[in-house]
Amino acid sequence: MNENKTYLLGFSKGFTAYVGSDSSSLSEYWELGWEIGGSRIILLKDLLDQKISKDSTIVTQKDRMFLYDNIFPNVKAYEDKVDNTIWDTRYCDYNFIEPKLRDVEHNPNYKTPEMINLIKKTGEVKNMDSEYYVIHYRQRPHGGDRNIDNEAYRLLISSLDKKGIKYIVYGKNSKNLLENRPLQETSLSDANAFLKGINCLGLIGPVSGGSMIALLSCNSNHHIIDSSHIMSHMNTKTHPLYHGNGANFSDGKIHYYNNIKKFLETNNLI
Repeated sequence: MNENKTYLLGFSKGFTAYVGSDSSSLSEYWELGWEIGGSRIILLKDLLDQKISKDSTIVTQKDRMFLYDNIFPNVKAYEDKVDNTIWDTRYCDYNFIEPKLRDVEHNPNYKTPEMINLIKKTGEVKNMDSEYYVIHYRQRPHGGDRNIDNEAYRLLISSLDKKGIKYIVYGKNSKNLLENRPLQETSLSDANAFLKGINCLGLIGPVSGGSMIALLSCNSNHHIIDSSHIMSHMNTKTHPLYHGNGANFSDGKIHYYNNIKKFLETNNLI
């Protein structure tokens, strides 16, 4: 059945979330990682299978609208107080999404050429006039063991400066790292656009939903700083919620490092 409804993504099915929430509870806040590695993939698979209509309305957070507005003609921001009385909340319902993650991870029907083409539709392409990295800055109370500390970020930036390599930085409060440098902070959607640029050398970031935009259409490699060793603890590098290959639709390969210094040494940047 091809359904034409209004689907909620990016917030909780119970409508208790608020913009800027940093809760670890999915009943309050639908994490970006869950949206990229779970909800969006499952939604688009349902679209290809004609279970939902392309004319459906998609509601998500304002800074995530670029994930849908090249696919659906009706995309709205949760922050604009869209009427929730007719929302279908299955795509931000843990009990609906979690059982399907194994299919996302292992089922080849989620990696068909049609699916890959659809997943990669994430807005414009931006580029710089020379080679550059896109850096995800993360300092959150939730999952704090996955943060990269500020000194490590500064070591990364100073090393790139010495090599004459440019960079784009995104993530809440990332401008604090830039000190007296020209402002090179950007939004989530712009970071996604720069990841697709021909001169992009790849993403550098922690195991985080913000880093997972590289899984969509990054042209180069993903350099993931797994300081919490979450991938080794899970004994898998395919899990779609932890920057695993199960959700990698990009042209880049995923490389994991214990810390920033190891990334710099491995890539001859220090």
